[in-house]
Amino acid sequence: MVINNHFDKKYIELTEDKLIFYRFFGKRNLELKKIRAAYMDDNYIIRILYGKKVKQYYISNIKEGDKPSLGELIETLNKDEKLVFSSGQYYPPWIWVFYMVLPIENLIEGGSIFHYIFWIFLLIVWITLLIFGIYNKVFIYDYSNSSIRLEWNSKRIKEYFPNGGNYKLEYNAVDYRYVFRAAKRMSIIIPINIMYPVYYGEKLIELYNISNNIEKKIEDDFTIKKNINESSAIMVYGKRKWITNNTKSVDDEDIN
Repeated sequence: MVINNHFDKKYIELTEDKLIFYRFFGKRNLELKKIRAAYMDDNYIIRILYGKKVKQYYISNIKEGDKPSLGELIETLNKDEKLVFSSGQYYPPWIWVFYMVLPIENLIEGGSIFHYIFWIFLLIVWITLLIFGIYNKVFIYDYSNSSIRLEWNSKRIKEYFPNGGNYKLEYNAVDYRYVFRAAKRMSIIIPINIMYPVYYGEKLIELYNISNNIEKKIEDDFTIKKNINESSAIMVYGKRKWITNNTKSVDDEDIN
């Protein structure tokens, strides 16, 4: 499969063993055997779960008529259809390296004690953000095995099970996304503006319902309502029976 850019040159190529992204400064080769899952959102950003890392590619230089081919590509990469993943908010490391140049330059120039305190503090912030940018958390939902895994770069953090009670899956209607919370300081954003693969949205809805016992709540509400209706019917029936046995009609009084 070959997808060309606006200049009819190779932009994305899928071979028997590789996925290749052609760029101005060269090409990016990904081995198919290392690709675990992939998705594309409505901003035409492709994210690929590649081994233990998440690769991100922004697809902009493509003809409108070739965009459906992107759906075919993503569906092909998810041929097993068993994983849903998200890396939350991720920033490439080079961005923070770029911003670290400014505080280092100001520290070299020197100044007052407050000058040093300010730029050292800012440098610590950049380094912290750099670390979090490299070692980002990855949320993986394997619905074929009904399990949730959190992976931190190359290390597996913990495994959860739907409706296990040791995590929360919330829906943010304002920002149009899910939020997975396993602890107070551990949360992962799961976007729902996914165009491909189609099953992504369906599986996230199923996981949300299971995690929040929505189907059970509906069933319980139905049972409670049914019991209330039956109790009301019994009360009404009993009252009518009592009235029938303990009251007389007007005609009966006239006869007596």
